[in-house]
Amino acid sequence: MRKVILLIFLFNLICLFSFAETIIFKSGKVVEAKIVERTDEWIKVDFQGVHLTYYLEDIENIDREENFLQWQEWHPYVEEYIVNTASLIFDIGDVIAKHMEKIHHIILPETKKELFTIAQQEIFVIGQKIKSLSPPLDLSGYYKEITEAWGKVNNFYTNNSNYTDSELKEIGRQVLLSQIDIVKEVKDLFIKHGAPEDYIESQDSLIENLLKLLGKYEFKNIQ
Repeated sequence: MRKVILLIFLFNLICLFSFAETIIFKSGKVVEAKIVERTDEWIKVDFQGVHLTYYLEDIENIDREENFLQWQEWHPYVEEYIVNTASLIFDIGDVIAKHMEKIHHIILPETKKELFTIAQQEIFVIGQKIKSLSPPLDLSGYYKEITEAWGKVNNFYTNNSNYTDSELKEIGRQVLLSQIDIVKEVKDLFIKHGAPEDYIESQDSLIENLLKLLGKYEFKNIQ
C-alpha cells in the first residue's frame, strides 16, 4: 500500500497539468480549453479531448496566463528536490513496516537487537541522503517537515534499543502523520505558485489515501 501511494505521489509531481484557459480571439470568438503546448508563435490546446492549434497573432488575450507562466517557471525548479526527498520519507515508512513485520517472528533477544541495528543503520543512511540534497530557497517549510520526520525516527532508533512493540508501532504511526503533513505542505506550495486545479485535487486525493491507511494502521494496533 505504501508503494502504491508513493507511485501516486511521484506521478502527480512529474506530470504537468495545464490550466483551463479562456482564450479570447481578435475576431471576438471565445474558447475555453487547456493549453498543453506553447511556442513563440502558437499554442496547442485540449478542447474536449481534441488537440487544436491556434496562432498567437490571432489571439487578443488569454485569461490566467500569468498564473500558468508562473507555474511553468516554478514547477521544474523544485520538482526534482521534492520527488527525491518525498521518496526518502516513504522509504523510512518502509523500513519501519519491515521491522514491525519481522519482529512478530522473533523470540531471541539477540536477534531482536540485530534487527533493530539493521533498521537503525538504514534510517541513518536515509538521513545522510536527505542532508546531501540542497533545498531551493523557497522550500524552507517543506525542508523543515522533511527533516523533522526523519529526526523523530532517528531519535527513536538512537535512544530506544530496549523498545517495546507498542513503541515501535507508535513511531510508525508518527511517520504516517508526518507523510500527511508533508503532502499538505506540498499542496500549500502548489497553491502559492499557481498550480492547476487538477494538481491541487490530486494532492487532496493523496492525503485522503494516507488518512485511510492511517485509520487501518491504528485499527490494527488496537487488535
